[in-house]
Amino acid sequence: MYVVDDSIIMKFKVFHNGVHDITYLLDHSMVKKSSFIIKLLGAIDELNSYVGMAKSFLQENSVDNNKIKEVIDTLSTIQRHLFYIGSDVGQGKDIKWTYIKKEDINWLEDNIDRFYVKKINYFIYPGGSKTSSVLHVCRSISRVVEEDLVEIQDLSLDSLYMNRLSDLFFVLALYVNDLLGIKEEKVIFEREKTLVEKA
Repeated sequence: MYVVDDSIIMKFKVFHNGVHDITYLLDHSMVKKSSFIIKLLGAIDELNSYVGMAKSFLQENSVDNNKIKEVIDTLSTIQRHLFYIGSDVGQGKDIKWTYIKKEDINWLEDNIDRFYVKKINYFIYPGGSKTSSVLHVCRSISRVVEEDLVEIQDLSLDSLYMNRLSDLFFVLALYVNDLLGIKEEKVIFEREKTLVEKA
């Protein structure tokens, strides 16, 4: 069972004295809303919202309820972890603690193995079912978040979590399409290559 304490809930206060582009972090430091850290927090929030969308699509589905429920439960845990990562990032420059632990990385690895249904050795178009399409969006955003987290040296576990999370989203996208009997669409390169002319 996961318990989220009050410090995880991000409460950004905005000045109303004419300076509308400033906000507070958890360490009470002031940053511009256009800053790197606020954009990163926004990307984590966007990712969490898409995970919620994937869950809502799954909840509308009646195919093999037990397996669908397993995916929904997995996505719910991911959402909690994303709030942990948001709280880690929201500390500001002076990182004193992290909510993400090595066991969370292990949990991702276990679930990648659990939902792995077939080997894909070719490019596929993101899509298929609504849920799989959204999970591919989640995969793309998690890779962007990972790239930004690498810049925060003390959050290496958070960065590693996002690295493995993108793989889990890919596996889940394939798993859901397989549950629904939807085949992946293979990318076929029909166009001939053109040699680059060297100056």
